[in-house]
Amino acid sequence: MGSESNQQTIDDKFNRVDIKARNSKDEIIIVEIQNTRELYYLERILYGVAKVIMEHISLGERYYEVKKIYSISILYFDIGKGDDYLYHGQNNFTGVHTGDRLE
Repeated sequence: MGSESNQQTIDDKFNRVDIKARNSKDEIIIVEIQNTRELYYLERILYGVAKVIMEHISLGERYYEVKKIYSISILYFDIGKGDDYLYHGQNNFTGVHTGDRLE
């Protein structure tokens, strides 16, 4: 499913998604293929994931019911400096004073 027309209002940003799928655990997977450099690509990924979350939660639903979203980007340009060709990122909460990981 390719889409660039996910605007809810006239002043809403576009959200480009090449493939949006749901797995057997009811988690959502977004796949984007990008071959032109985009200066704020990481910010655009964050916006796209946040927008999908908003599309899949309704008024009155509890926040723990938010679907898990995987965003996979296949890029044909350098997104930053690093030695590897494959990177994985996620949100982690780590104690500032103790270094323990919030579970």
